[in-house]
Amino acid sequence: MSMRRGHKDICQQFKVIFEQEGLDRIDERLAILEAFLGTEDHMTAADLTGMLKKKGVALPEESVAENLRLFVQYGFAREKRFTDQLPRYEHYHLGRHHDHLVCIRCGAILEFFNPNIEALQAETVRRMGFHDLQHRMDIYGLCSKCLRKRKNIMPLVLASSGEQVRIVGFRGGKEMERRLTSMGLNQGADVEVIKSSGPGALIVASRETRIALGYGMAKKILVTTIDTLEPGEIRQGAQRLNELKTGERAIIERVQGRGRFRHRLLEMGFVPGAEITVEKCAPLKDPIEYVIKGYHVSLRQEEAEKVLVRKPEEETRGD
Repeated sequence: MSMRRGHKDICQQFKVIFEQEGLDRIDERLAILEAFLGTEDHMTAADLTGMLKKKGVALPEESVAENLRLFVQYGFAREKRFTDQLPRYEHYHLGRHHDHLVCIRCGAILEFFNPNIEALQAETVRRMGFHDLQHRMDIYGLCSKCLRKRKNIMPLVLASSGEQVRIVGFRGGKEMERRLTSMGLNQGADVEVIKSSGPGALIVASRETRIALGYGMAKKILVTTIDTLEPGEIRQGAQRLNELKTGERAIIERVQGRGRFRHRLLEMGFVPGAEITVEKCAPLKDPIEYVIKGYHVSLRQEEAEKVLVRKPEEETRGD
């Protein structure tokens, strides 16, 4: 079946349902639906209003938005709300599922389908005795075009929310460097970008402290993303948490990795500057029990390997 024939069938279904529901302005609604079906983009009401205008159909944006909501209600469209974006609408393809990659810089939305991911989700649901009715996965990051625009070393203002970056230098002379260092933003420090766009200050986090920076000041901080470092690189004097022996203490320097895993560890108290002690190991050294901030936490070897630590200064001097 061709796409044009498929659209004609959908419009016919639409007309039958709307006539049964007693809705008026059927021809106007059909014109909006046909324009919507003619693109694979994720459309806002404003986008679709502009498309209709180019086709010679002038309608108020409010009317277009009302019809998009009706298309969702009757199963002809899906509404998607991505972070910091207006509602967007895509085709409701019966019997088909896909996920999204969302660029937080330019707003590009890419669809993908991975049967291995779907199989893993289905197996997880089955194993937990859960009945899945619907699900969605939206991955936020930077598209290939936006990545190509960036250099390995860049001003902090070009980093994106959620990124881990390392300060490698400053612009503005020694006075600016002293000012930033007094705020805890010294050269070599790893920081997390909490908020990089929208109104107000840019927000970063360093050693459990949130810091607000104006645009002008953030432009003077030069950073590199953690992902641009050589694989396995760690600072001199640091080591991996899983290398410690029972009873040893250390100070957390950094949690490697990204996404849900890293956020889970941060929520458990694995933040730069926190002291951690190896309590005990299982017979095969997996998992390992630690004490951090008075709490007992168990990590698998592969998880502990991603936590970089440094021995306390007094122990280093004793060696």
